[in-house]
Amino acid sequence: MSLLKKKYELANPVEKPIDIDDYFRKAKEEYASILSCDYQEKIYQKFFEENPAFLPGAYEIIGNATGHAPYMNALISQPIIDDGIQRKPDFMWLAKNSLCFCPVLIEIERPSKEEFRKDEYARSGFTQAAGQIKQWKAILNSINGREQFYERYSIPEKLRALKFTPQYLLVFGRRSEYEQDQWLTRLRAEEETSDTRVFSFDRLMEPSRDIYDTVTCKVSDGNYHVISIPPTFVYRPGLSNNYSKLINFKHAITKMRYTSASRKQFLLDRYSYWAEFGENDNLGIIDTSDKE
Repeated sequence: MSLLKKKYELANPVEKPIDIDDYFRKAKEEYASILSCDYQEKIYQKFFEENPAFLPGAYEIIGNATGHAPYMNALISQPIIDDGIQRKPDFMWLAKNSLCFCPVLIEIERPSKEEFRKDEYARSGFTQAAGQIKQWKAILNSINGREQFYERYSIPEKLRALKFTPQYLLVFGRRSEYEQDQWLTRLRAEEETSDTRVFSFDRLMEPSRDIYDTVTCKVSDGNYHVISIPPTFVYRPGLSNNYSKLINFKHAITKMRYTSASRKQFLLDRYSYWAEFGENDNLGIIDTSDKE
């Protein structure tokens, strides 16, 4: 009968997180602003670290919605695929569903870079980025590369047992370069394969409402170090088994943007409760709508 009872109690926060529409409005304004300038890539890297909802792939596998939160409910920044490869992906989601475990490796370039030369051949910047993705594919398609990947990201056995189908996303250029030219649009479309997609920065303008409590981490030695928490974050009982595994979580709370001091204090005060709850072997019944 214990499985049919809730084993947790929700607290009533003094202040709720920022309204998601409010947050997205602010974030989209910031995104439009940095797209209008030719910044170094690190500016865009930082934006996506702080606003993971703008990066696709967390809840979809080859364009199909999964309904499953990514492993650790985290976006991974600058993941290492192989020690021998100098160029790392910029981001990675560890997406999954009931059948497949699908890491989504994301490479971003500066928005000002163009894909095509005047003779309509791809520029070197694009071919280099596409070539890098081929290297990642070759590594992850090997048995040794896959096993090293599992170990590097502390992938549990239940996910290792699923079909391993990595995906790749290249975010390159602006839509204005090709959208009025049918031939260039076709050439760009030819770069896509069954496991690789090419997005313009414009296509990332609409963030996902499903990604409101996803943290951003860097991973080293299998440990997940939190570097950013979005202002829409809430504790969810169903994801509580992640919280104790996330290093630096409480410090990241203090750096949350668009978040009042009282909201930060509530999250700090409740962290231990949810981290300890998530370590139980039997969590009882979970209402997926519960959050605080």
